[in-house]
Amino acid sequence: MPAPENYDPQMNMHLQENHNPLQTILRFVQSLIRRKWTVMAWLTLTISLGMTYFALATRKYESSAELLVLHTGEGNVDQTQQSQRTLQDYLPTYTKVLASDEVLKGALLRLPDTARTKFIGMTKHQAIEKLRSNLTVNSTRQTNLLQVSYCSESPEVASLIVTEILNSYFQFMHEMHESSSGELLETLTTERDNIQKQIFEKQAELLNLQRDSDSLIGTGDNVMSVVNERVIELNRALAKAQQDSIQAQSHYTAVEQAIRNGESLQQLMNQSNQTLANELMKLSAGVDSRDSYAYARLQQQLIEDEASLRDKLNGKLGPNHPEILELKERVKAARDWMNGRGQQASQDSKQLTHDMGPQMLEMAKQRYQHAVTLEQDIYQRFMQEKQVASQMNQRLMMLQLAERDLSRLQNDYDMMRDRINTIDLNKQSSLRTRITKHAEPNRIPVTPKLTSTLMLSIFAGLFLGATTVLLLDLLDDRFHSPDELKRELGAPVMAMVRSLPALPHTHGLESIFTYTKPNSVETEAFRTLRTSI
Repeated sequence: MPAPENYDPQMNMHLQENHNPLQTILRFVQSLIRRKWTVMAWLTLTISLGMTYFALATRKYESSAELLVLHTGEGNVDQTQQSQRTLQDYLPTYTKVLASDEVLKGALLRLPDTARTKFIGMTKHQAIEKLRSNLTVNSTRQTNLLQVSYCSESPEVASLIVTEILNSYFQFMHEMHESSSGELLETLTTERDNIQKQIFEKQAELLNLQRDSDSLIGTGDNVMSVVNERVIELNRALAKAQQDSIQAQSHYTAVEQAIRNGESLQQLMNQSNQTLANELMKLSAGVDSRDSYAYARLQQQLIEDEASLRDKLNGKLGPNHPEILELKERVKAARDWMNGRGQQASQDSKQLTHDMGPQMLEMAKQRYQHAVTLEQDIYQRFMQEKQVASQMNQRLMMLQLAERDLSRLQNDYDMMRDRINTIDLNKQSSLRTRITKHAEPNRIPVTPKLTSTLMLSIFAGLFLGATTVLLLDLLDDRFHSPDELKRELGAPVMAMVRSLPALPHTHGLESIFTYTKPNSVETEAFRTLRTSI
């Protein structure tokens, strides 16, 4: 052991801070073992109190039922799965509804007199609060199940209360659904009747428009106006009449100018009368179509006579032969006639042209006047039909708008009818609730339980015993082991020397313990101390 002058307090604090937690726990366990009778006393006391409570406590019995909540879709698997996920989000709402004041009040009213004895003398609010305090509503995770439990001193009363709570819940949900469905049905029915009335009015309006629009052919977007077709045709005819009028005016001006300047009318006549122009062209060329056959026959005869004349001259006949002279006369007469006929035809052509000038001018004038009159008539008819077409287009637009309004009203009417048909007033709601487990009387009490009471008693005894041992150790200033001495002093234990017994001799060498008993335990402790020093 170090001398007092070599003792370092900081070393002591450092050693105390470096304690091992496991050693601390072991020392505490040693303290518990050393003071085990204190712990046993507390265990005996708490177990006795627990058993007394178990024997004297009022037994409470619990009855429970399970409620399945489902949401059925309209046949679409995706919609049904989505509805189930949405329903799980709403399960806490149904849990609150089961413990709501309205449901519990309805359950209290449904209870028989034998089950109301515990609520006698209470106000309505107190009775509901007491009922709620013993009621437990839980939802199983990832399921659509709700568990409803109630604790009571009687198994039959607990079962009856759970049953009546479920009945009150069903009645509450039915009334709420029926009330909301009835109001919605009334609103939708009124709206449907209004739409139906509008449909009748729109149909009458559409019939009147169709009756007044007899020039319209077709239905829907394919309606076609006959007047519009006439306007289109008249527009084309007017354009052609205007073109003819311009051409007739130009022709009339050209004929008038040609006559005034003494120019040829053949080209202008070709524009007005192709046949007459061809005749004038033949006359100017010396060919008259009236004796063209005779001219051709005479030309053929001339060719034959000239051929016969050559043959006879080659046949040894003289130039003064009567036949030769006759043939020469005939050939000369034919040639003279043919040459004179061309000049006469040309003169006839010029005379005819001179004589036809006033007639062509009159014809051109009449043509021009006719074209102008036709253009004016077509224009007047076009304007009349255009005005009628404008009115028809307005009626056509009104007719199409009426048809579209009627189609929209019919769609709205069908939608209202479908919504009315989907309203559930006879248990046709997509929300389904079924009791999967009915409430039955349970004869086994849920409180107090022997196991839980015993475990709590033991835990309380151990806790109180450990606390007492800890307090006693804090108040005890004695060292119970070398480790405590070493921990408190912060110095190592060099040797442990027992209390030396008294020797018979008090003087001399015999009074020295190590001399008298060299092999004793006490002497060995001194040797260990000497070796350590």
